[in-house]
Amino acid sequence: FRSRHLSEVLTRAELLEPRWLLVRRQVLVYLSSREKNSRHRIFDYRMPSPGNFEVRKHSSTVALLRKVLELKGLEVIPRNGPPMSEMEALSEWLFGRHSQLGEACPEMYWLRDMSMLFKFLCTMEPRTAELLRKRRDTNEYQFWRLTFDADTAVRPMGMGWHDDAPGIFWEVQGVRGQDQDIADITATAFGRELSLGEGLVLQSPADVAGLLERPEPTEDDVLHAQQLPSFDDTLSPDESEALLSFLTVPYLQIPLVLDFFASQDRTTYLFNSQLQKVLRAVLFEPRAHQEPSARHASLVPARCKVDATEESEAQQLFGTPCGLLLSELAHCPRAALAPLLAIFRAAGELVKGEVYSSEAPFLLFMLELAIDVLGFVEYVAGVLQQPEAPDWISHVPGDA
Repeated sequence: FRSRHLSEVLTRAELLEPRWLLVRRQVLVYLSSREKNSRHRIFDYRMPSPGNFEVRKHSSTVALLRKVLELKGLEVIPRNGPPMSEMEALSEWLFGRHSQLGEACPEMYWLRDMSMLFKFLCTMEPRTAELLRKRRDTNEYQFWRLTFDADTAVRPMGMGWHDDAPGIFWEVQGVRGQDQDIADITATAFGRELSLGEGLVLQSPADVAGLLERPEPTEDDVLHAQQLPSFDDTLSPDESEALLSFLTVPYLQIPLVLDFFASQDRTTYLFNSQLQKVLRAVLFEPRAHQEPSARHASLVPARCKVDATEESEAQQLFGTPCGLLLSELAHCPRAALAPLLAIFRAAGELVKGEVYSSEAPFLLFMLELAIDVLGFVEYVAGVLQQPEAPDWISHVPGDA
């Protein structure tokens, strides 16, 4: 578990409007420029276990705290306070809500809480899913209060539906390390322990690693897997092998996956809700971000990732400024639109049921998919008619 970079979170987020992809690009470009100009990251916690955060004595966060205490004329270890080590004192200043620092510099606490809330909300998972994963019983009465007075009825606590919602409760669990330089911290809000990097936005339906339960799988891993997912016996072993192989090549997966469902009467496979999610993820997940550049591949095939924190050369070469779907529609629209039209026509011929029939969810899925894709098509068509096209139109991933 770790505090993930925003670029990693937004890689798998399904963004359904082109303008959101443009905003994503601007945000990632800004963060990239800031990281090039500054080596210091504050409130960048390491998580040795879910819900447990590490703060180190020589981190940028503690260095910032020291500067604030110095500017406000506050002692790191108060003379009139109980005896404690320097790291214990720093942890109490940072997470113990000292009234002196809160009055002298409340912005320090605001920034700390805003940073944690942003990271948590970006990667959070539903409470029920968290309890199932942690194998805990749900307390159905935790957020409710009974009343017989209609004028004083209250809503569930901890869900952000009232003005007096409690803030984050920080607690220092202890200090450890050979030099007593590591503090263990927990944070609680909304009736739950806050934890980062576990949410649904990071669990893509089209992630082959999740489908095979194997980190960083390649096509060879798919071909040599002893058991492949059948999606409730919808796919044969050969079809599952083909589909998962297509998902291992992100930049080519849109035309490959669309052609897979458009051929051999496989449109009916999209009655399966899991395959519906896979198709939407393939189309609307922007995947790796890369600005237009004259970068050449040093090796063919491109070097794969060797470390979890390192971006592979293939990702750097085949990322796009504004997402895969916009890039595909700008450079090779026929490869995406021809199989899509075939899928929509086949769906229209196959199903002509009533509103309450079992086919209605399938038709609604197709209608929603067509509307979302049409928004991207109209946007790209409008951009191509402009006298001067934006730079992402001329950018072809992997090409200098």
